[in-house]
Parts: sequence; C-alpha cells; structure tokens
Amino acid sequence: MQHIIPANLEPIDLEASEGFDCGEAFGHGNFQRGFFFFAVLSMWVQHCNTLAFPLISGDVDHWCRQPGHLNITADQWKELAIPVHGDGQRSRCNAYAQPSDPNDTTVVPCDEWDYDAELAPTSIVSYWDIVCGRAWRITFVNGLSMIGSLVFLSVSGFLADRVGRRLVAFGAASLLMVTSFGHGFASTYLVYVATKFFVSGCCSVLFVASSVLLMEVSAHKYRVVHCGLAFAIGLTLGDLCFAIIKQFRHLGWIARQLLIMAPTALIPVGFCLLTESPRFLIAKRQLKNAEALMKAAAQTNGFPLHGPMTVMDRTEEKLRHMSLSPRQWKALRDVSSAEVLRRRALIVFGSGFSILLAHYALLLAWSARKTALMQGVSVTTNVICCATLLPFFNRSSRNKVLIAGIVVTGTLCSLFGIASTGGGTNLMVVRSVVLVVAEAACFIVLVFNMTYTLEIFPTPVRGVVTCLSFAFGRLGGVLAAPISAVRGAGREDLLFALIAVVLCGAAWLLRSMPGHTEIASNPEIKNNGGGGHRGTGASSASRQDRLEEMKKTLEIPKRWRKEHRRKSSTYHSLSAVETSPHGTEPARSRKGSEI
Repeated sequence: MQHIIPANLEPIDLEASEGFDCGEAFGHGNFQRGFFFFAVLSMWVQHCNTLAFPLISGDVDHWCRQPGHLNITADQWKELAIPVHGDGQRSRCNAYAQPSDPNDTTVVPCDEWDYDAELAPTSIVSYWDIVCGRAWRITFVNGLSMIGSLVFLSVSGFLADRVGRRLVAFGAASLLMVTSFGHGFASTYLVYVATKFFVSGCCSVLFVASSVLLMEVSAHKYRVVHCGLAFAIGLTLGDLCFAIIKQFRHLGWIARQLLIMAPTALIPVGFCLLTESPRFLIAKRQLKNAEALMKAAAQTNGFPLHGPMTVMDRTEEKLRHMSLSPRQWKALRDVSSAEVLRRRALIVFGSGFSILLAHYALLLAWSARKTALMQGVSVTTNVICCATLLPFFNRSSRNKVLIAGIVVTGTLCSLFGIASTGGGTNLMVVRSVVLVVAEAACFIVLVFNMTYTLEIFPTPVRGVVTCLSFAFGRLGGVLAAPISAVRGAGREDLLFALIAVVLCGAAWLLRSMPGHTEIASNPEIKNNGGGGHRGTGASSASRQDRLEEMKKTLEIPKRWRKEHRRKSSTYHSLSAVETSPHGTEPARSRKGSEI
C-alpha cells in the first residue's frame, strides 16, 4: 500500500489542492458542462462495451452436421442421427456413429455443426463454432475483457496522479479509436479477443479519468449530483441501446456490434471540451498554469476574473509560508495521513469488488430471463430510483446512505435466490419483480459507490485509488462468471446467498471507514479556505466566516482597478495605506499580503 498512498503526503499538499471551492474560483457554467458531457459519454461507451459481447454471443440452436454425400433433409438427419436425451431434447454435441444401423447406439462427438438458419447470422457462436467443447471461449472473452480493464486501470491510476488526468484520458481515447476499428471488423476469433482486451481497458481508463476530472472541476454543492447523474445517464443510455438493438432479431452480429459501439465515434468531439484539472496542477505546484486555466474557466463561465486571482493568491501565500495553525495542521493530518488513506482505500477496494460482483451476477441472471417488457420496466425503474434518491444522497451522510443501500441490495439478492428455487406461474412473476427491484437497487448502489469513492480521497491520490477501486470491481466481474455456473446445477439460491453475504461484508467494512469521509466536512479545513456544501454538518460559525470571506472577495475589483492606476506603487506604500486614519484597505497585489 505504500506504493499507492505515499507516506510523505503532507497536510499542506491537501490544503493547497482541496482548500478552495471551484464555485468561488471560476463559477459554475459551460466549463463544467463540457466535463459533464464527456463523463456521460465515457460512461455510455464503457457500458456499451460491457453489453456488446452479450449482444453478439447469444445462444443459437445447433446439431451435428450431416455428411455432404447424404441427400436428406435436416429434419430427416435429426431423426436418423441425433440422439435424444431423457428430457426430450436432441443432443447438440453428439451423433450416432452409424446412423444407418438402428441397432448401433454408439455416439461420437461432433467436429462440425449446423445452426438455426434464422439466428445464425446474429451471433459469433455460429460464426466461429463456439459450441460444445469450445464453449469455454465465451467465458474466456468475458474474463479477458475484465482482465484488460484491471491491467489498464492499475497502470493508468499511477500515471493520472503523476502526469495528469487529461494526458491519460488522451492516451486512452487515442488507443480506443484505433483498436475499436479493428475490433468492429474482426475476422478471426484471435483478432477479436486481442482487440477486446485493449478496447475494454481503454474504455475503463477513459471513464475513470473523466469522472475524476468532473469531480475536481465541479463546485462543492454540485459535485455529487454531477458525478451521480453522469454515471446514471451513461448507464441508462447503454441499457437503452442494448434493448433497442436487441429488438432487431435478424441483424447480423457485426452490424449489432458497430451500432452499440457507435457512441465511441463521439469521443474525439467530447475530448475537445476537456482541460487539465486545476486541482491537479496546484497539487503539482504548477501554480501559473493553474491560474491561467482558472482564468480561462472563469471567462467561459462569465465569472469575474478576480475569483481565480484571489484563490491563487491565497494558495500561494499558504504554500510560501506554510501558513497553517497547529489546529488546522492536526485537522488536515486526521484527514490526509497515509495510514488513514490506506485504510480508506482498502475499504473502497472491498466495496467496489462486492458491488460489481453482485452487479454482474444479476446481469447474468437477467440475461437468462429478460424480455422486452422486463427490459423496459427495468430501465424505467432505474431512472425513477436514481432521480428520487440522488438528491437525498447529496443532502445526507454519504456513508450511511451507501451502507443502507448495500444492505437492501443484499436482502433483495437473498429474496431472489429463495424465489428461484420454486416453480409455478405465480412464483415466476414474483421472481421477475424481485429481479427488477434488485437490479435497480444494485444500479443505485453502484452509482453511489463510484461517487463516494471519488469524493473521499484528496487530489494527490484520487486518480490511483479510483482506478484501483474500479479495477477491483472488474475483478468481481471476472469472478461472477464462474460462480454463476451453479445456476446450471439448479442452485441459484446458493449463488445469491453467497452474494448477499459478500454485500453484508462490504457494509460492515464501510461502517469502519476511518476519519472524515469528506474533505470539505472538516470545520478546520473550511475555516482555512475550503469549501463546503449541504450535508457536511458545518457549524454556523464556519458559515459566518465563509460569508465574511465572500464579502471581502466582492470588494476586490474596485480596489484592484484603483491600485493598478498607481504606477509607482510599492510594498511600502501599501503598508502606509493599511495604517492610514481613513481605514482604507490595501489593494490586491500579486506581491502584496494575503487578503
């Protein structure tokens, strides 16, 4: 963990990058909307990439191919050569060794197959003969896709905190555009698998990098809503694309894949709206670049330029003189000490793994039962739940709401497992309802957990921790496929009982989250220039201090213009103004004292 969270992370580093509100620095407007659009787009592309393989790898009825010299119909061949199992279904993988001899019941495995002519063009299963003894190749693609995300995220997280979020996003976007073209027109299984590895990794990196950027440029009172909505809208758009394309039953698998991955073509357009995070630049002590970026953002938002100048003056003063009181230093140490951050990282790794394990297990259960009606009801339920609960999540204790959501999701998984053990029409309806509600609960918890992870870590380590948290989640996705195999043995109840236990473990871990779970919630930090928002429990005194600081900020432009008309002004003349009997305050100067 010492390689993830540096031991030399000082409180002043945290205060410099987290000790201001973007709303007071450059306002709120079109600048943030560009980041929001790109975050939605990247989440949409990421989810479409996840759903693309299930869309093109559907099951197709198949049977052993008849020899070319036999002049009989397919139905006659089945009657003559294909054995029947005890359940009345004909074998898909075996045929009689001597079909012409009715007394010879010896069966042999097939090496070639015929497929349902109607569905064969829609699936890679028939295109590359991924059936019977080759069926493991389906699981292999799923696993390799998750591993690609895990590998790329593990590397890019460290790069994001060292070279910048935008540079990492640019690299991921560039590689994604190249590999997506080869992936869409892959002519062999090997090419498809290789490109899938890179596409999945790039999509994951792009999604996490854009999410970190959105969190770091949003005003405190909007950051949770911005990130939560970006995740929810992106996921919903992906589900809608999947549901719509699924209705075209006779569409070929290449056309299906190109359609669901079509949002990738918007990535270059969206990337033009991105800049580097000003918080990252401050954390790296690139103060001139940070100020130039803030001024450009303020102009985009139509915000007064004295906002970024005031924030940067205050930041430079703190960094120059290390101007933190002992109480402020201790308060920041409680939030940003390496030990606290490492414990917090381990907890979010566990919660990310558990939630995405449940998410992918529910997706696999869903794919075995879904209908067009269920798909529509599910998307509608997800949207309603997110629109209802996200404002509540923004106003309330994030930790407690997330724990409650995980417990509810685990309970619903248990109920679904119990309902899956019985039969009958009425119980089928109950199973469908519970599955839809469980999927909606997991959807909401997934959105909340990603937002929570972004919020509780400071800028110097936000990139690596967020990337690794999502990587652990993808590891849960890798595990979901093999453990879901128990469904074939009729023990789906055991599968979801295990998932419920794992989710309860995640809730227990989150209860032990150390320190403050929100940087802006610490009154000592807020009094030192940090920003807050509703739900942080700030005292009335802290709010009054904040109000006074805002009043001072509003007075700056007049004094600033007056001072710049004095061409011969020096530091000593400013001191004389401070002590004048008329009580005139000093004008803002880049070399003067802190306002």
